[in-house]
Formats: sequence, structure tokens, C-alpha cells
Amino acid sequence: MAHGIDVRDIDAWARRVLTHDGEAARERMLAELTAAPDDAEALLESLASYRDPVVRAWAGTAARDLFGAGAVALLARLMNDRHPDVRDSAREDQIALDPAFEQTLLPAMRKVLERRKDPWGEDKAAMWRVARLRDTQSVPILRDYADHFEPRSYHHRIPLVLAGYIEDAGSITRRIRGHDHDSMFWLVQVARGLQVQGAEEAIADALALPVDAECVEIFGGAAPRDAR
Repeated sequence: MAHGIDVRDIDAWARRVLTHDGEAARERMLAELTAAPDDAEALLESLASYRDPVVRAWAGTAARDLFGAGAVALLARLMNDRHPDVRDSAREDQIALDPAFEQTLLPAMRKVLERRKDPWGEDKAAMWRVARLRDTQSVPILRDYADHFEPRSYHHRIPLVLAGYIEDAGSITRRIRGHDHDSMFWLVQVARGLQVQGAEEAIADALALPVDAECVEIFGGAAPRDAR
């Protein structure tokens, strides 16, 4: 690979990023980049500006894997990308390098939830992030977010359960043990997604009691009919 990569090289790498299949193929690409770190840096800088958001996000993660803390400037740029998935991928990459960085994201995550622009992408990532950090300032924002969605939908139910978890983490296991049927799918999602302490014990206790077949399926990982 020559230093100062031309557009044809960038396009060829972008095609590889978009068509590679599996972790082994990704590792082969990273090995090629590792063998020529100066050229790799130039290439990833170019791919981070590529027209396809998948390529831009890949470039950030590859830079993280290759350069560690040396990727911070590139990741900071990608955190301001025009595409929400690229922004959130860059945040995750930076958190992987510096877990304490996640705490600094809270003001931005609250704004994401207040805007409600990307329910299945940036919004979803934000609500789980503020819950994981037990951000009490996000509780009213999560409840307001839920009010904008249909009552049985993911984006109504999950924010409410997450808000409850932030206020009282033990509420998740208590509600599971108490067979809160209408919320069970969402409670189990949060219990397992956030690795709530005592979650599996609470599920085992609930299964030991008379419980309906739908909740048994939920405990086994199946979604209820109205959440599929």
C-alpha cells in the first residue's frame, strides 16, 4: 500500500469493509493495516470521511483496535458525524478505550432522548446508556419519551422500566418475583441487558411459582406476541 492513498485504493477498501464476511475476514484486514501503520493511519482517516456510514463507523473501530489512545482524535471527529449510527459507534469505541468517558456523555444522551429523532438507533442506545449509569436526571426525560409512543411498543415500555430501574434497581427483581405479567418481557430485557444483581435468581423463584405459559416463554428468551 502506498503512502498517500488515492481514491481507487479508498474505494477498494470500502468495498472490502462492506462485503467482508465474519470476524476472520475482519482480522485479515486489520493484519494488513498493522503491517503498515503509517499507511493504515492515512487510509483510516480517508475511510472515516467515506460516503457510506458503515465504512465510516468501521474506520473508527479499526483505528481503536490498531492505535488505542492514538485513535482518540479520529473518534472525536466521528462522534460529530452526520449519521447517528456512526456517532454512537464512535462513542462505544471511545468508551472501550476509556470507560470513564461514558459519564461525560450524559448531557448529550439526555438531548438525544429529548429530540426523539432515531428511535431504533441513537435513542435506543442513549436510553440504555443513561440507565446503565443510573442517571437520575434522565428519569423524567425517559418518562416523557415513553409518552410519545403507543402503550404496547418497545419505546413506551422500555423507557418506563429503565426509569424505574434508575430510581430503584431492586424494583426489577421484585417485579419479576411478583409476576408483573404485563411488564414481564420488558423487565427481563432490562434484568439481563443490564445484568441486574439477582436477576437469574428472581427468574428461578418466579418459575417455581404458578406462572402462565407466556411468562415461561419470556424467561426462556421468547418475545410475547404483542412485542414481536
